[in-house]
Order: sequence, then structure tokens, then C-alpha cells
Amino acid sequence: MLNLLIQFRPLSRLLPILLLNLAVILPILAADPVDPLESTALTIESARAKVTELEAIAGQEGSDSKELEVYRQILDLLQQAEREQKQAELYKQTVDNAEQQLKELRNALSLFAGQSKPSTPSANLTFEELSRRYNLAQSERQLAQTELQELEEQRSRQRLRPEQSGKELADAKRWLEEIEQQLSGESANRLQASQKQLASATQLMLKNKINRLQMERLSHTHRMDQLAVQIELAQARLKQADAQVQQFQEQTSLVQSEEAQQAQQQAAIAQQEAAGKHPLIQQYANQNSALSQKLAQLASRTEAITLELEKTVARKEAIRQSQERVQQQISIGGLDEQPGRVLQKQRTSLPRLADIEKSVEKRRAEIATVRLESFQIDDQRKQLQAELEHDLIDELRPADLSAAEWSGIRLELKQLLDDRLVLLDKLITAYGRYEKTQADLNAEQLQLYDRVAQYGELLDRHLLWIPSTSRISADTFRDTIAAIGWFFSAQNWHSAADGIINGLERYPYRFILLVMIMGLLLAYRKKMRRRLAEIAPAVGNVTRDSFGNTGSAFLITLLLALPWPLLMAALGWWLTKGSDHSFTVALSIGLRRVAVFFFIIQIVRYLFIRNGLAEVHFRWNPAHGTHFRQHMHWLVAALVPIGFTVGVFEWVENDAYINSLGRLAFIAGLLVMTLFFHRMLNPWSGFLATDGNDNRTTLSRLWYPAVVLVNLSLAILAFEGYYFSALNLERMLYFSMIGGIFIFLTYHLLERWLLVAERRLALARARARRQAAQEAKLTKEAAEAAGEGVPELAEFEAINLATINEQTRRLLRVGAGLLFAVLIYLIWEQLTPALSWLNTVVLWRFESAGEISDISLWEGLAALAAVALTMVAGRNLPGLLEITLLQPLSLDLGTRYAVSTISRYTIYGAGSLLVLNLVGLRWDDVQWLVAAMGVGLGFGLKEIFANFFSGILILFERPIRIGDTVTIGDISGTVSRIRIRATTITDWDNKELVVPNKNFITDPLINWTLTDPVTRIVITVGIAYGSDTDKALKIMTEVVENHPEVMKEPRSTIFFTGFGDSSLNFDIRVFVSDNFKRMPLLHDLHMALNKALAEGGIEIPFPQRDLHLRSVDPKIDWQGGEKR
Repeated sequence: MLNLLIQFRPLSRLLPILLLNLAVILPILAADPVDPLESTALTIESARAKVTELEAIAGQEGSDSKELEVYRQILDLLQQAEREQKQAELYKQTVDNAEQQLKELRNALSLFAGQSKPSTPSANLTFEELSRRYNLAQSERQLAQTELQELEEQRSRQRLRPEQSGKELADAKRWLEEIEQQLSGESANRLQASQKQLASATQLMLKNKINRLQMERLSHTHRMDQLAVQIELAQARLKQADAQVQQFQEQTSLVQSEEAQQAQQQAAIAQQEAAGKHPLIQQYANQNSALSQKLAQLASRTEAITLELEKTVARKEAIRQSQERVQQQISIGGLDEQPGRVLQKQRTSLPRLADIEKSVEKRRAEIATVRLESFQIDDQRKQLQAELEHDLIDELRPADLSAAEWSGIRLELKQLLDDRLVLLDKLITAYGRYEKTQADLNAEQLQLYDRVAQYGELLDRHLLWIPSTSRISADTFRDTIAAIGWFFSAQNWHSAADGIINGLERYPYRFILLVMIMGLLLAYRKKMRRRLAEIAPAVGNVTRDSFGNTGSAFLITLLLALPWPLLMAALGWWLTKGSDHSFTVALSIGLRRVAVFFFIIQIVRYLFIRNGLAEVHFRWNPAHGTHFRQHMHWLVAALVPIGFTVGVFEWVENDAYINSLGRLAFIAGLLVMTLFFHRMLNPWSGFLATDGNDNRTTLSRLWYPAVVLVNLSLAILAFEGYYFSALNLERMLYFSMIGGIFIFLTYHLLERWLLVAERRLALARARARRQAAQEAKLTKEAAEAAGEGVPELAEFEAINLATINEQTRRLLRVGAGLLFAVLIYLIWEQLTPALSWLNTVVLWRFESAGEISDISLWEGLAALAAVALTMVAGRNLPGLLEITLLQPLSLDLGTRYAVSTISRYTIYGAGSLLVLNLVGLRWDDVQWLVAAMGVGLGFGLKEIFANFFSGILILFERPIRIGDTVTIGDISGTVSRIRIRATTITDWDNKELVVPNKNFITDPLINWTLTDPVTRIVITVGIAYGSDTDKALKIMTEVVENHPEVMKEPRSTIFFTGFGDSSLNFDIRVFVSDNFKRMPLLHDLHMALNKALAEGGIEIPFPQRDLHLRSVDPKIDWQGGEKR
């Protein structure tokens, strides 16, 4: 009887639950079932017929589109009501048959458990059959795993359903009350017939939904019980499938290894038998032996990859299960202290994504190599098979062998070639299996990468504010005493000493190298300081200063800071290589971490030494350096041991030691940093006080309270038990500080480089201005002699030096700020899920290619940032280009202006495209609008666009440059300014003429100085008929050759060009070196020719006319009167 009660004890426990379910379900079952076809006059068929009728007359005159939409809603509601009723009936069947279904599932589980032993593969199976069955077992395992995952996901969803269904039930009842109020009283009389039917359909749907939700809540316990058994059954099936796969895999590996060993043994025997025989036989036997060894190596490598594949699959599955458990805990009620500690350890033990990615890349390279080797083996097999089929073995016969001797050798060679063909077949199969295993491992590693990334993001989102231990109490100090005893125990330090000795014995050459480096660094410290003193006087001297001085000083600073951190890091490395004892590992990690920290402190410390970077090169306030050096000594003495302690106890295996001595050392380090920042940044005696600048911004005054508050907040977090969170936040702050220091140094190094470049640029420009002034003086004198004005080109400088300085420094500040922002994002990336809500705030939606996309607040902020960066880069780029690129290339003014302008427009164009893409305006969406606007603007603003694109062509083709002398139409002068729409020409009267750019492209243009300023002058001289032409030619030649402004090369020429009406015509053609010398030279030659020809008796005729009178009026008085 007692045994019977024990057997029915589970049923007795379920009895109260059954009674409660009956109390709830009986009223529901007693109620009349809700029939969607009988509770309303409008059925699904009639609603569908009404919709069809209205759709047939849609678009005709008098049709009502709103009525059609109403009846479509009615049809949807009636169909939903029917689905709700069917689902409620399924839930009711679950309640009615709960015990029977649960019993059947348990029987199935018991039956499967009794038959769960997988069948052992037969030892007589061939390798191909084993491979086929192995693939089939893998498919069955994948199906079982997929089934288990679906069931576990279903259970996770169902665990949340009671709360969700309760909320849905309350909302449905509230909605039903509103609908019933509409259908009752005077409200129903004001409704149209279609609206009343819509409300009735909604009422029906809500009643069925409420019924479904009540039945769902009622059946929830039974469904969860059934799911639990189904999951157990799926787990058993997966376990059996895993065992089956394992057996087939072991059997396949065994068969492959045996075949490889057998082939290797046969090849070895053949190689032994070939000893002393003909060289051909030995050669072929050796080749077969090499192939058999490669087959054995492939089998071994395949087995190793298979084991790694199993580990990867197991690790991925373990991470998946852990992720699902964490998600369930979070969805149920969050994480508390106890699971939080476990998950924190899991977070630290997760594989690094970079390592997985590196392994995937290595695997892909290995797969490519395997494919190439497999192709080569297959090629060898085809070639060998062709040789055997065509009996080409006789071609190998040496000439010195007789037929009888060759006959015996031929048989042995034939056997060796047959054996090789078999080996090649096995190698091809082995390569195929090896490649498939590699590909499977690669796929699993990619899935592991995704799983680790998802799980890591989940943990980072929720673990930061989970307490990792209890708050500090008396137990903490007792554990601290035990931790101190453990730390100073002789056994631990003996193991550490053994680790160092073992490491030194394993890597003695690195120890010798370390001693040499340390010796050199310590021996040359004084010399390096003297070098700093030698560099200091040259800094600031324009003729002696260079950025190399600053680079040398920075390198010396690094070398001065290096010795002791290098020794700490080396000791930590040798400890790691010499022993795997837990204390030794923790000690090595602590040494390496404190080495990095100490190196950073040392760099900052040596920045402020005498003649160092801060004082001489960066020109920082010397009072700051003195103040900083005063506090660095005690900071290093206090913080280095504390940092070492925290680093060691972060990696010990005992949690009590971590949360006691490690936590107290962490809090002590924060307090020391708080004291240091207090002394350095306080407004009474810190940097702000020694600076002497009373015009401080509000932001600079907030540094002191912010830094002190952050350190104290982290100390309080650690005290209250959030040690893991405080440690992670402190580490991210530490890396942020290191990044900020190096970006700050980089900024000042670049600023120092710019300062040197600016000084050299100023000196070069001063010299260029002096030379230009001299040339301008000569040009002005020549122009004044010609009676023409010359514009002052000094005003046409594209960018002055002050503008360059400001633009370049502004770009440096923006670049440094962006770099620091990117660095902060990368360091604090694990906290970025907290900002994921920015992607959920939708600013607007747009449709592209038939798909509706959202523009989130994050993308809007990114677009604003892109606009700001585009404006900053476009405005400040010319200064940076001038110093870094254009000035060192010694380009002329026009080229520098063209490059700066084109670069600016390129930045604006690229920035505009980026902004448009961020806000959702892609080219595919706006191309037709752009085309239409282009056509409209092309007609309306044709001239403006023509001038705009002509300006771009001028900047690219450069037919004219600033300073060129040009003639276009009847306008001549010097190009003084080139803009995107028009170009300014200053003529000889010093008038500024604005010429549209289009004219320079479409009209004839003369550029007197485009490639060569040399021009030709043609003077026509006529002498009287009867003059001595030889004498005249001699006189003109002497005049031309004796003038100093006439160029010797190209040579001047004089030609007798023809007989005129009243003169013999000569053309004098001379070349002048500058356009401004044309008019003075023309004047001088005219004067000299006239004088020389007159002195030589050569007459320069003038036109004469003879008047012949055919008839005269007799009334004319030739004496001046008129005849009467």
C-alpha cells in the first residue's frame, strides 16, 4: 500500500492544480461556443462576396472607396475570429488530453532510453561506405540539434507568455468594453450599417481572442510539462546522434590510418627490395615511399583537424546554451550577484574575436593550399594512368640494357607504377576528406565567431552593473591577511624562481640580448642628456632649427624611460615561458601590466626634464614642469607596487583573495591617484594656479572636480561590491588616458613640425618677395618706358601666412579631436549597446526600390557630423596643402591656387554625397529629379553654368594662370584673379576687367606668357625707288644688331618683301624677351632706322599723287576771281 502511495505521489501533487483548472474551465465550457458564422448576420462568405461586389464597381462614378475599405476590415476581423476560435479549441484539446499526451511522451522517452545505444559500425566496412554513413550520421545529428534548439526557443518564449497573455487579456477586455458601449444605446443608432457591422465583427474577434487567451493561460502548465519531456527526448536523440557520429568518425579515422600505415609498410618493403637494383627501380620505389609518407601525414592531420572540429562544435554549443540561459534569466528577472560572478568569469574566458578571425584566415589559406596539392596529385594520376594505358613504360628503357635485362626491370617498374596509381587514388581521397574537414572547421569557426560576438555583447550590456562580491566587511580583512600569507609563501616564490631559471635556460640568447640592451641604455643615459642640452640652443633658430631636433629629443625621451619597464616585462615573459604554476602565471601577468603602466609614467616624467620636449620644444610653462616633477617621485613609489598587486591578484584562482587584497589595493590606488590629481589640478596650488591665466574657460575649471569625482566613485563602487565593474571602468579610463597622452604628444609634435615649416616658409617668402620686388622694379621701369601700367601682384597671393597658420592648426585640432573620439569609441565599445536606442528613434521613412527604409536619430547625427567635418575640411584644407605639399614642390602661384580650389570643391562634393546618402537620398532615387532640375537650370541659368564649368576647365587645363599676360578680343592685360565664374584681367591702364570664364574657352585667346615670354616684332620700312637696296639692307642690319634689347637667339631677319606703289618694302623681324619691352624696342628701332637711313642718304618716300585735268570751266579765274 505504501509503495502504491509513493507511486501516485506525483499525481497527488497535481490534484490541487487540476481542481483549480476545473474551477476556471467549467464556466467557460458551460458557456455557448462562439461561432463566427452565427453570432453575426455577416459571415465570412457574405463579407467576401460584398468585397468582391464593391471591388467590381470600384472607380466608377458613385462608388464609395471607404465602404470597400470597411468591408475589407470586416473580412479580416472575421477571419481572425475564426483563427482565434480554432486556436482556443487546440488549447482545450491540450487541457482535455494533457495527462494522456504527457504519459505518451514519457513512455516514448523511456522506450528511447532503453534503445539509445548506437549500433557499432562493422569492422568490414570499406572506407567509402564509412564516409557515406558518417555523412548520414552528421545529417541526423544536425536535424536533432535543430529540433532541440527549436524546442528550447519555444520553451523560452512560453515562459514569458503568462505575463504577456495577462496583459493582452486585459487590453482585449478593455477594448471589448469600448466596442460594446458603441453598440449599445444611442451610439449604435448613429452608426452607419457598415460601421455597425465593423463594430460587430470587432466584438466577435475580441470575444474569441479573450476565449483563446483564457484557454492559453489554462493550458500553459500542461504545455510546459510536455515541452520539458520533449526537450529531454530531443536531448537524448542528440546524444545518441553525437555518439553515432563519434563512432563513425573514430572508425573512419582508424581505417584511414590503417590504410596509410599499410601503404607505408608496403612502400618501405618495396624500397628495401629495390636496394641494390637498377637505379630506375630505386627511384620509383623512393617516389612511392614519399607518397605513402604523405598519405600517413594527411591521415594524421585529418585526425587532428577532426578533433579541433569537435572541440569547436562543443564550445559553440556550450556558448549557445549559456547565452540562452542568460537570456532566460534576464527576461525573467535579471541577474543577481551569484550568477553574475559566474558570467563574469565566462566573459573573461570567451575566446578573442581577433584570434578566431586569424584562425579562419589561416584555415582559408590552408584550404587553398590543399586544393592546389590535390589538383597536382590528380594531374599526376591522370598522367600516370595515360602512360599505363598506352604502355609507354618502354620509353624509360636505357640504351645500355639488353632486351632480357629490360624485361625483368620492366615487370618490377610496372608493379611499382601500379602501386603508385593506387597510392595516388588514396591520396586524392585523403585530400578530399582533409579539405572537407577543413571546410567544416572553417564554417564552425565562423559560426563560433558570430556566437561569441552575440554572447559577448549580451554580457557587456548587462554585466557591468552586477555586483561581483559583497561589500567590504570584517571578513574582507581576514581574507586579506590570508591573501598576504599566500602571496609571501616560500613555496610560491620557489616556483617563481624556478620559472625564471627555466625560462632563462630555454631562452639564453634573449637574456644576453636583454643584458646588452640594458647595459647600453644605462651607459648612455648621461650622453643622451648631454645631447638634449646640445639640441636646445638650435630650437627656435630659423637657420639651424629643424624637426629632426624634436624627433631626436622624442626618441631620447623614450630611451630614457625604457630600461626598468623593459626589465619588468622581460621578467614577466620569462616567468610565463618557464612555468605554468598559478602563482607564477599571475606574477608574470602582474609584471607585464605594471611594466606598461610604468613605461607610460616614465615617458610623461621625462617629458618635463631640463632641456626636454616640454620645456624647449613645446615651450610649455617651466613652472608646470617643476610642479610636475615634485609629485612624480612619490606617485611612482606608491602606484607601481599597488598596480603590481592589483595585476597579480586579478588573475589568481581564489575569489576570496581577489575580492580582499586585490580589491583593497585597487581602492588604495584610486585614492593615491585622487591625491595626485588633487595636488596637480586644484585651483589653489595646481597647474591652474601656476599658469597665471585668469581667463580660464568653464570647461578647464571642471577638470579638477571631474577627475576627483571619477576616482572616488570607482572606489565607492569597489567598496560596495561592484569590483568587477569598477575594475573594467578603471581599465577603460586607463587606456583612454594613455590614448589621450599619445594623441596630445602627437598633436604637439605636429604643431612643432608646422612651426618649423612656417618659419622656413616665412623665410623663403621673404627672400622670394625681395627677389620679386627687384624683378617688379625692372618690369615697372620697362612698363613705364612703354607708357603702360603694371598691376601689383602681391595682392593676388592665394593664402597669406597668417591664414595658413590658423587653418592648419584648426585642422590639427579637429583631427586630434576626431582621433581621440574614435579611440574612445573603440575603448568603450562594450558600453555602446547602451546607445542602441538611437537606432530605434525614427526621424522619417523613405521608399527605395520598393522597400521602405527608416532614417534613425543615429544616422541623422552622423549626417550632421559629416556636414560639420566637410565644412571644416573644405575651409581649412588650403593651409595644410600649402605647407605640406605645394610649398615643398616649389609650384607657382597659379598651380597652387588651382590645386587648392579643386581640392576644396572635391571635398564639398564628396561630403555632400555622403550626407545625402546618410539621410536616405541615394542616387537611384534622385537621378530623375536631378536630370529634370538640370534641364530646367540649363535653360534658365545657361550662361552661369557655362561659366561655372568653364572655370573648372580652366583650373584643370590651365590655359591661363595668375600673372599671365593675355589678349582676348580687344582686351589685353595681366590675369590677376581666377574665380569659378569669372576671371579678372588688369589692363595697361590699371583697370580691372571682369571677363566671364566662358570667353576663355570659346573665344580666341592669346597668352603671351603661357610657355615662353619671347615674342616677335615686325617693322615694315619703305625706301624710295632708285635707292641703293644693298646699302639700305646694311644700314638696317647694323641698327638691329646694335640694339641691346634685340635677342641674339632667335636670330633677327630682314627681307625685301616687294615693290609698293611708291616704295621698295623691307620687313625687319626681331625678337624681344618680354612683352613689356615691345613698345620701347619698337620706339627705339623706329628712331634709329629713321636717323640711320637719313644719314646714309636713303630716302623714305611718302605717297605722291599726280592730278590731270581733262576739262576746265571757262568761268574759273585762275588768279583767284571768277570771270564774268
